[in-house]
Amino acid sequence: MIELPQTNLTTYRIEDTLFSDGFKMKDPRDYFIGRETSFSKNNSLNRQKEWIPMRLGTLEASREIVKETFPEGCGAEFGCGAYGWFYNYLLPEGRRLIQFDINPKAVGNNREYTVKLFKGKPEIAVGSLYEMPLKNSSLDFIVGFNSWDSIYFFEKSVEEVRRCLRPGGFFVHYQNLQPAEMPLVLTESKKRIGRGLEKDVDVGSHVRSTPLYLPGTNVPIGEERERIILTINSLDWEEIRLGTYLMRHLADLFEKAGFRIGTYQEIKRETLTKKKEFARQLKSHGFGFDERKFNENCFETAYGTAIMSCDSSLPKKLIKQIASMDVFIAQKQ
Repeated sequence: MIELPQTNLTTYRIEDTLFSDGFKMKDPRDYFIGRETSFSKNNSLNRQKEWIPMRLGTLEASREIVKETFPEGCGAEFGCGAYGWFYNYLLPEGRRLIQFDINPKAVGNNREYTVKLFKGKPEIAVGSLYEMPLKNSSLDFIVGFNSWDSIYFFEKSVEEVRRCLRPGGFFVHYQNLQPAEMPLVLTESKKRIGRGLEKDVDVGSHVRSTPLYLPGTNVPIGEERERIILTINSLDWEEIRLGTYLMRHLADLFEKAGFRIGTYQEIKRETLTKKKEFARQLKSHGFGFDERKFNENCFETAYGTAIMSCDSSLPKKLIKQIASMDVFIAQKQ
């Protein structure tokens, strides 16, 4: 058994507001790890619930991707969030997963949500991926689900993964949302400073908001807030989308740390599910489903965008689910 630390549900005071509108950093070297962890400990949980109905729309197809690519054994997830999406919905049978999140409020909500909705008893505690509260060589795998796109000190986390994995153990990351731009911009800016290109390192941005609705309905469930980088043309990825850039960045870092790179690619899967089961899943989470008004029967997610349409070739009782994920797998040598 892996020894878990005591869960600390201390209430933290918000000391830094990192992503305020118009945030600009004159020199990325001024950014420090304490500022990031302070923000992460205090980050609001409100937005996390907005992703649930969209992800339920392609749940079975997402499970297929994970089932095909996930390793055996006992491992941990860092950045599990307030609803334990990977643990509760995607984890293949026969694996033991210990969850960690740096935000004590997320840990508390995750535990309550899992017990209430799934009658489960999750192993979960407060923990940072910069200082993993685990013994050396103690895990078969470490998994990230839409979590490693939002960190700034990649090298420190890679070193922690290397320390905690057994020889032959796997690091696996799944990304089905548009990666956060700021960390990648900052990482790339540091590279450019090192090459004497200081004139390209300004990081300016603004936020664009898009309403989110319950799949197949006009019921609003919140909004998607997308941060637009104003200096994106200065970056080395040029026309490459951020998901591809993140996978390449992880591959470079883990290869330098002595890992063997297995998979890093976008994987798409398509499944059919019964409309009754789809309706049951929505209702079990408190979302309505009026079949008389429900015409859509084809759901697709691609990097934070929910695409809903009607496929006339499908029998009336079936729904098509199409899931896209960037999958990265590296093995410790």
